Amino acid sequence: MSDGSAAVVVVPAALVDELYGASLAPQRWPAVLAAVAGFVGGERCRAVAALSFMEGPAPGRGWLLAGVEGTSERAYDLSDATAWHPLFVQAGALPEGYVGPSEEFASADELARTTLAREFLSEEGSIRGQSAVLHASDELLAAVHVLRPRLGAAWPEDAASRLRALLPHLRRSIEVYSRLRRARAQSEIDRALLDRIDVAAFVIDGLGRLSRANAAGAAMLDRGDGLERVGDRLRCVAATADGALQRALTEAARRGAARGGSDVVVVPRRSGGRPLMAFVTGLPEGGSAVLARDPERHGPHVEELLQRLFELTPTEARVAVRVASGERPSEVGAVLGMAVATVRTHLKKVFDKTSTTGQAQVVRLVMGEVPPMGEGGE
Repeated sequence: MSDGSAAVVVVPAALVDELYGASLAPQRWPAVLAAVAGFVGGERCRAVAALSFMEGPAPGRGWLLAGVEGTSERAYDLSDATAWHPLFVQAGALPEGYVGPSEEFASADELARTTLAREFLSEEGSIRGQSAVLHASDELLAAVHVLRPRLGAAWPEDAASRLRALLPHLRRSIEVYSRLRRARAQSEIDRALLDRIDVAAFVIDGLGRLSRANAAGAAMLDRGDGLERVGDRLRCVAATADGALQRALTEAARRGAARGGSDVVVVPRRSGGRPLMAFVTGLPEGGSAVLARDPERHGPHVEELLQRLFELTPTEARVAVRVASGERPSEVGAVLGMAVATVRTHLKKVFDKTSTTGQAQVVRLVMGEVPPMGEGGE
């Protein structure tokens, strides 16, 4: 197999477009990689193309995108195999821009034992191929491989040149794909984190539309006891409070995130319970956020945390939570079925164990120092 480097290789415009399209639409990678395999290996050569990449200076996980005509997309989570998988182990040892035999990554026999070769090429025996290192930095380590059985149609004489001609397009497409994949992963982390807190969180976009509610927020809207969703807007059930909320949202959008600060809206409830306190603050791009907490709803995890952190008894923890919600000892006693004197006795023990001296400090303890983490939700 010779490298016809003297000849100028022109990458079809359609293939270039497909590569950049796949960077934005991951489901298109199998068909695009099949086209890459056909371009590098020739139409008569049965080959498979794959992209291997790892992210970060000390990656603990690698990804393999592969495709061949008639085969569905396969993505391999290599979290337990990056140390030995032949398509990853040498990538960091080769210079960025390397184009050459895949045997620089692993022997032909090792390549033949990979799941990629067995499932996509479905042939016993050794494998050979052409590989290129697309990125070799602390941020992204990526390579492309075009593999084929040793037996069968010969490689085109200019196979290496064809792969080299693809390099700038492959480099940019896998870089964009990796960045978008990380952004999607970060978005999922942010979503999971928001869904784990008890505070109801609502995101309002630059057009004033309710674009996101975490699990606690969705539950609050479902109850409709203070805040509700009307069309694509966040509204208060009480007209006066709703006017205050809409003005606060407008001001927060005008103020933006850079200036900070927040407005507080007292939100009455249909049930007659203690009002919600809604904090409205600005976000970038003219958006805003509303954070609201129901003073009458504390998950059992808060009581459990208080018990573990301060060695409170279950009853002492229940008293602490209700006092932090603003209830008077007589109200706590009525709800928990105990005399007011008994409530005061438990409350004194709460003060002693938590090093607090009054109801205000208990409120700060429960509402501020104890992380408002819930059970999460879909």
